[in-house]
Amino acid sequence: MAQALKVNKILRHLSLKLNRLDDKAGSKLCIDLLNNSSNLESLSLSSNSLGHMFCESLAEFLKLNESIKILDISCNFIDDSNAATLKDSLEGNPNIIEIDVRNNQLSDETVEEIDEIITKNFLASKNIPFKKLGEYAAGASAQPDASKEDPKAATAKKEDAPAQGDNNASPGAPEGGAE
Repeated sequence: MAQALKVNKILRHLSLKLNRLDDKAGSKLCIDLLNNSSNLESLSLSSNSLGHMFCESLAEFLKLNESIKILDISCNFIDDSNAATLKDSLEGNPNIIEIDVRNNQLSDETVEEIDEIITKNFLASKNIPFKKLGEYAAGASAQPDASKEDPKAATAKKEDAPAQGDNNASPGAPEGGAE
């Protein structure tokens, strides 16, 4: 594989899904891709037997490879003990905008953190700022109140609102209801 990668500099997509790659083979692949200055844009290593050793090598590859955008490492044996190095490498490579980590041995919290990193990368690739929902709510409460800026708007809102306790008031009916 390493020899083929050395002579093939135009390879953009590589799928080794369901190839029975073990941890050592996956690690060697990542090292070979790194040493050969790979121009891969997508790499699928789904449904193999990849774990700790692979994850360490993958992290090194992801930190230094600027062309990779899509990564599928689903259905392997990646667990939370590898998650820190994987997350660091994803944060260090903003070009990665899609990753599949389903059916590994990762906690829900780790999957959410990885998803957030990838979401930030994707949004940054489109020049869209990332904010969590709570930040939007805080931003909305920090917005100036329209009534403070425009006293007429506050008066209009007061006049349009029905009097409290008068749920049956109809438009045009005198205040206090029918007599």
